[in-house]
Amino acid sequence: MEPALLPTQHATPDYNGLWYAPSDSGWGFELLDVAGAPDPAIYILMYLPPAAGGANPTWAQAFGSLVNGSVTMPLQQVSNGYCRGCPPPANQTYTTNGTITLSMDPIRAGQQPGGKATFTIDYPGGGSFSRSNIPIQMISVLTGQ
Repeated sequence: MEPALLPTQHATPDYNGLWYAPSDSGWGFELLDVAGAPDPAIYILMYLPPAAGGANPTWAQAFGSLVNGSVTMPLQQVSNGYCRGCPPPANQTYTTNGTITLSMDPIRAGQQPGGKATFTIDYPGGGSFSRSNIPIQMISVLTGQ
C-alpha cells in the first residue's frame, strides 16, 4: 500500500485521512486534501449503505475547494461500472445524484480532527440516504502532528 498523496502534497491544515460519524455507523469517507493556491483542492470517496433491499454498498465521489474549512460539492457515482474481470468501458461516465457539505473544525494539537457533514444522495433505483449536521471525526492516525 502506498499513500495516495505524499505528505509534501498535503494542505495545511491537514484533513487527509479516513472519516466517519462516531454516532452513526455504516458510512464514511476518505478525504484527500491537496495543497493549492489560493485554496486547497479536496476529494472524497464516500461509502454509503445499500439502498433499501439492496445487497451492495454504494460509493460516491466529490471534488471541490476547501475555503475557510468549509466546502459544498456535488456527489457523483459511476454510471457505467463493470465487474472485475470484465472489459472496462472506453470512458467512465458519472451521474450527479446528491450534494455534501463539510464544515471542518480547526485542528488542535493532540486531538483528532472533527467537523460536521450534511448530505443527501439519491439512489439510482429510488430512495435516498441523508444526514444533517452530523458530527464527523477522523479515524486514521494523524501524521506529522
